[in-house]
Amino acid sequence: MKRTLLDTVRHSAVRHEMADVVWLLALKGLNYLAPILVLPYLMVTLGAEKFGYIGFSLSVCQILMLIVDFGFDLSATKRIALHKNSPRTIDMIYSDTILAKGLLLVVTLVLMSVVAGIPRFAIYRETLVVMYLMVVGQAFSFVWLLQGMGQIRVVSIINTICKLSILPLTFVFVHTSGDYLRAAFIQSMVYVSSSVLTYAYIRKKDLASWDGTTLRRAYGSLKDSFPIFFSNAATSIYTISISFFLGWFGTAVEVGRYSAVDRLVRALTYMILFSVLQAFYPRIVQMGKENAAMAIRYVRRVLVCVVVGMSVLAGVLFVLSPYAEVFLGGEYAGTTTLFRIQSCVPLFVGAGGVYAQLVLLAMGSDTDKRRYRNVYTLAGLMAFACIFLLVPLWKAVGASWTVVAVEIFVAVGMAWNARRCMRRAGGINKQKNG
Repeated sequence: MKRTLLDTVRHSAVRHEMADVVWLLALKGLNYLAPILVLPYLMVTLGAEKFGYIGFSLSVCQILMLIVDFGFDLSATKRIALHKNSPRTIDMIYSDTILAKGLLLVVTLVLMSVVAGIPRFAIYRETLVVMYLMVVGQAFSFVWLLQGMGQIRVVSIINTICKLSILPLTFVFVHTSGDYLRAAFIQSMVYVSSSVLTYAYIRKKDLASWDGTTLRRAYGSLKDSFPIFFSNAATSIYTISISFFLGWFGTAVEVGRYSAVDRLVRALTYMILFSVLQAFYPRIVQMGKENAAMAIRYVRRVLVCVVVGMSVLAGVLFVLSPYAEVFLGGEYAGTTTLFRIQSCVPLFVGAGGVYAQLVLLAMGSDTDKRRYRNVYTLAGLMAFACIFLLVPLWKAVGASWTVVAVEIFVAVGMAWNARRCMRRAGGINKQKNG
């Protein structure tokens, strides 16, 4: 009888997680629909040069957003998931994280001012200042709180509302290449409005409140998140910073062509991947402590689904790439090559993401987290070398090959370490049962 009841509970949990995935996929589809429709319009309307202004500024702001996030999207989420039945502890985590993010925001303001003051980047200065609003919005994003409390549907609904209501304004206010600052402002307001709505929801539901934190506790939160931040910083060299270095070695047109391909490929990839990871991460964290064998089975099923989905996406990108170049126009000549080079990126990003987040971070020990960090550290060094070898010679093509080479390295490294973690977790589970 107990076995039957346990099976019923497990199957109910499976159905709940799958419902979350389906719900998130539907919302993510709408969530990414506006950007995917808006991006081609911006590429054609602004032209490669002005779109390059936005691409370069976005790369800088994404690096700054990485700083204000500081790994809290994983570390704080995990802490909330483990203590979601303790309101007092949640208030402490909430307050510590907000203060830490506020301090980091000041740091990013200084860094943005330094970059904007470099003569080489003078043409990007106005766009960079406008798009810095993204960083402000991201600093006060509360996704980590809602995701840790299992309210991922709320996060997706708010993001979807903001994107579907704000991004379409691009068609109303952006008509010529001279409207690039308007386009930058509209994209930035998505982040600001999302943070405002999320905060209003948290206050209305009384999910967390300020408890008078201290600098010492905020420093403790920063210290706890540093390994994840360090890994994400290494990752940013090839996922974010390539546009920055391309802007240094090449022209705004080269940046525009590369950014056009990279943003479309990653938008389609993350539409699938982030939905799955957000739905399963908190559950795997808890399940890894209670029943490692079941957690491993979950991960394997998720991996199969992600690999299949990403393989289909890769095939579509490769086959349809010539039509994309025709649609974008003459200023984007050569993007067929870039699309075909990067068409395999979704497959490796998907597999590496599952192994990294659902195994090494959600189930792993401190040793596994160090291995996770080491993979990205080595990948970052590899990317840094590739950037300075390939980008000066082949510009956007060299940047695309850099992305592919490093994503393959990350996927293999994460798979190797995750399988070691899964074998160890499986052995511990057998000993408990024995």
